[in-house]
Amino acid sequence: MTSTSTSAALAGNLMRAEINEQQSAFERWADIGGLVSTDLIESIRKFQPSMVLTVARGTSDRAADYGKYLLEILLGIPVGSTSPSTVTLFGASPRAQGVLALAISQSGESPDIIAEATALRAGGAFVVAITNSPNSPLAACANAVIDISAGREKAVAATKSFTAECAALADLSFALADRPLDRLAIAQAVAQAVNSPLPIEAADLLGAAVDRAKFLICIGRGPCTPIASEGALKIMETSGLPALGYSAADFAHGPRTLITAHTPVIIVVPPGKSGDSMIGLINDISDAHSPLVILGHGHRAHVTIPTQLTDPLTAPIEQVISLQRIALELALRLGCDPDNPPSLTKVTRTL
Repeated sequence: MTSTSTSAALAGNLMRAEINEQQSAFERWADIGGLVSTDLIESIRKFQPSMVLTVARGTSDRAADYGKYLLEILLGIPVGSTSPSTVTLFGASPRAQGVLALAISQSGESPDIIAEATALRAGGAFVVAITNSPNSPLAACANAVIDISAGREKAVAATKSFTAECAALADLSFALADRPLDRLAIAQAVAQAVNSPLPIEAADLLGAAVDRAKFLICIGRGPCTPIASEGALKIMETSGLPALGYSAADFAHGPRTLITAHTPVIIVVPPGKSGDSMIGLINDISDAHSPLVILGHGHRAHVTIPTQLTDPLTAPIEQVISLQRIALELALRLGCDPDNPPSLTKVTRTL
C-alpha cells in the first residue's frame, strides 16, 4: 500500500474514535451524577443573577446557544451573548453587576474569551469557566470552573468536547431549576446514536445531492436550532462545503427561496409541540422534491433518523451525534480528510 493510499485509509479515524468515545463518556457522566458540584449551584443561587451572558466562539458558541434555551425555558432568566471584540478591539469596560457569565472554551486559551471573561468579572459578574482545560488561563480568571472532562481531543473538528459542554450546561440549568435530569436515558440515547447505521444512509443521500447543489441547509427549532447550526459548522469544517444553519422561523424570512429540487436539507425536529410546528415546513420542502434528511419524528423524508429521547430540552444532545456522524461520512465521500481540514488548527486564538 502506498503512502497516499495509507493516508486515505486513515482519514477520519481520529474523528470517528472521538465520536465513538461519547458512548462511554455519557455512561460515566450518568454514573457520577453530572459535572456540576452542589457547592457551585449554591454559590450561584446565593449570587442571585438577574441575567446570564455567554462568552464563546465557534463550536463552543453553539453549545452556549443551547444553554441559552435551557436557562431561559427552565429559569426564565434572559440570556445574551457577548461580543468579545468590544473589549479587545474597542476597550469597553462592561458593567456586569448581577450577571452570571458563562465562559465556554474547549482549550481555555483564546485571548479574546479570556479578556472578555476578565472584564466581566472586574465589572461585577460571577464568571464560570466551562472548559476541557481546568488549568488553563480561562479557568484562572474565573470565579469557578466546570471541568467537562472530555479527555484530549485530537481531531480538529470538535465532537466529544461539544457534547460534554452541552452536558455541563444541562447539569447547570436543571440543577438551578431544581428539576431532575434523566442522565441514564440520555446515555442510552447517545449509545443508540453512536451505533445507528442511519447516519451513513443520510451521508450517501447527501453526498450524491451536494455534487449538484454545491451547498446544504440545516434547519432546527427551539433548542434544536443551535444543534442544526453546529451540524452545518461540522460539515463546513470537515468537507469545505458551504452549509447554512437556520432556525425554522428565520428560514421563512427569505432563505426559503434557496429550496429547489436539488437543494439537500437536514431538519432537526424537536420532540413534542415544537416539532409539530415544523410540519408545514417539512411539507413545503418535500413538495419541492429536495433531498431531505430528518432527525427526530418526521414524515416524507428520504432518510429519517428517529430520536429516542422525548424531552425537547435534552433530545438535541442525542441528535447532534447523528449530525457529527453525517459530517464525518459526508467528508469521506467527498474525498476530504475530516481529521485535518485545510487552514484550520485545533486551538484558535482570536483577538
